[in-house]
Amino acid sequence: MKTYHLKQHSIPRSITIAIIYLIVIFALSSFFFGGINGMADKVNSMGSAKGAGFVVGIAVIAPLFILLRFLNPTVTVDIDDRKMTIRQKGKQDLLIHFNAIDRLELNVKNVNRLDIYDKQNNLLVYLQPNNQPQILQPIIRNIVNATGFHVIRGSRKIMGNKIDTLLYSNRAASTAPVH
Repeated sequence: MKTYHLKQHSIPRSITIAIIYLIVIFALSSFFFGGINGMADKVNSMGSAKGAGFVVGIAVIAPLFILLRFLNPTVTVDIDDRKMTIRQKGKQDLLIHFNAIDRLELNVKNVNRLDIYDKQNNLLVYLQPNNQPQILQPIIRNIVNATGFHVIRGSRKIMGNKIDTLLYSNRAASTAPVH
């Protein structure tokens, strides 16, 4: 059995935390500097908008990214020769037998996101590591070796960059789904 640990990227959770964090920082800054006019006076006294932006970026935005890194959930993926188990604190363990998997999609919906679908085209689980995208390759390799899936390569453009998409399935020469 092989075990992989990753920090799962959770967009709804991250957006909620970011909004609450920025509201709290704005309220504290407003109180500390004496309201909106006090904050504007402080920015004007710094001499430059670029300098003020740099200070705000370092003092406000950087701690937000550090906070999000620690608050995103840790996922444990255990894989053996016929099944995988996905564990996450606060959630029930998810057991997926390889014969229930219809296809795997990598980079189709989002970059560095692995979607696992069942035979009825339902999304069983997705894995989107926060900072270790290379961890998806051994997970995919273990599933593909156990199931005999074939790979269908494609690509998509995101912000002008070409991103390779991969669809693993046991269907013959079908096209990758468009999302």
